[in-house]
Amino acid sequence: MVRMNTSQIGKYLAHPYLCAFATVDKNGGPHITTIWYLFQDGYFFHIIFKDSVKYRNLLRGSNIAVCIHDSTEEGTLSAYGNKPTFVTPTEDKYDELHWVLNRRYFKSDEETSKYMKDIEDLDLVGVLWKPDKFVGFSTTDPNA
Repeated sequence: MVRMNTSQIGKYLAHPYLCAFATVDKNGGPHITTIWYLFQDGYFFHIIFKDSVKYRNLLRGSNIAVCIHDSTEEGTLSAYGNKPTFVTPTEDKYDELHWVLNRRYFKSDEETSKYMKDIEDLDLVGVLWKPDKFVGFSTTDPNA
């Protein structure tokens, strides 16, 4: 495997892979779940439940780590960061970010709209954070 360059990282993150999202609990143990992600303008954006362990860990100041793996074995990427900004449904940018995030994972606007209608009554919050570090490896050598 070859380490990804900045251009490869951006192209890799443009795909709607699943993301293993990790935080640290109050006892110092890892908490890892699979969620969707959006990477835009240098920031990750995720939607999580406000009653989740992830949210409580982040409120306590946990750092974030993500691992995004391409199931075709083309590569894997990890990113690390801290100090997320929570984006609530009452904020203007929440709706736009939420739409763009969800639209990546559906085949059409109609499917995305139906899904968003189905989840509109859930107690969700957006997590916006800038990674401090990326580590990515690809099976494709950009110099080959």
